[in-house]
Amino acid sequence: MRAVVTLCVWTLCAVAVAAQNRARFADVELVGPVRGVVLTIPGGGETRIEGELERGETRVVSVPVPAQASTNAPPLVSFDEPLALDETPGRARFLGWRGGLSPLADLSPGLRARARPALEETPLAISSAALVVLLTALVVTLALKRRPWLALVAGVVASAALYPLVAKPAEVGAARVTLIDGDTAQDSWRRIDAARDEIVVPRDVHEFELWTEPADALVTWFAPLANENEWRARARGARLFLASRCAGAGLTLARTGNGYAPLDSVWLREEGEWRASSAWELDAPLPQGRPAGAPPGWLASHLPQGVPILIARECGGPARTARWIRLSGL
Repeated sequence: MRAVVTLCVWTLCAVAVAAQNRARFADVELVGPVRGVVLTIPGGGETRIEGELERGETRVVSVPVPAQASTNAPPLVSFDEPLALDETPGRARFLGWRGGLSPLADLSPGLRARARPALEETPLAISSAALVVLLTALVVTLALKRRPWLALVAGVVASAALYPLVAKPAEVGAARVTLIDGDTAQDSWRRIDAARDEIVVPRDVHEFELWTEPADALVTWFAPLANENEWRARARGARLFLASRCAGAGLTLARTGNGYAPLDSVWLREEGEWRASSAWELDAPLPQGRPAGAPPGWLASHLPQGVPILIARECGGPARTARWIRLSGL
């Protein structure tokens, strides 16, 4: 029942916010000396252009701004790092919005409709000793009710004793997830990078959309002048999803051999039945696997019927990251 509810929630979220892109590109002309340029979208967030231009320098930059496509009003331009009193300020001028279709426009409707990644919660281990500490603190505090300062000290000591009993994670979930969605019959696949609070645009991604949960989260983009394509977005308390298009890898991933990457946690669905394998080594044929339950709900939802489905996780990678591939038609 819990899996069904989770799947329904993810379905509703995907439908509700799929079209709300929070990364619209704006062209801005900068004439030095300027530093700390801020482009503000009232009620939506802002873009901070990091770095400065010296006197005589001029540059036109294209930066992501958290404005939706329906917004035609220009962003408000301001400066949060004033120049010295003896400096004549330069200027920052909004030139216009960049047009063009969504980078996901040429993907098939089936790929665009698939569920986005789920980010794992990090549960806390609450020791049974915490209850003992709480009861002891209650008894001591009541006994010292006529001596408030001593009762306050007892409360502080109890708080310090509780912290290590409730703050240690029981397990560390994935803080960042990358999902590659593909179909062997299509040349273009979808990539989604997901993270909480802050996400960095990968170096090999140049066109993208940004979705947030909640959809109305305040987003701050950071765009350094020194490295124009090293953008990052921040939205406190929100989930961030960076969607882009990537080249299909179908020719390197076949039942006869894995030329893609070493994989673990492998599931294959055929004729409605899921089979699981612990690993699929590089250059090895697809293992037969064993009958098993379906993969996690978000991975197994919104998938085409009547065709084989492969779901697998890449081995290795940085700590607290997970990279999945979800391929139809294998």
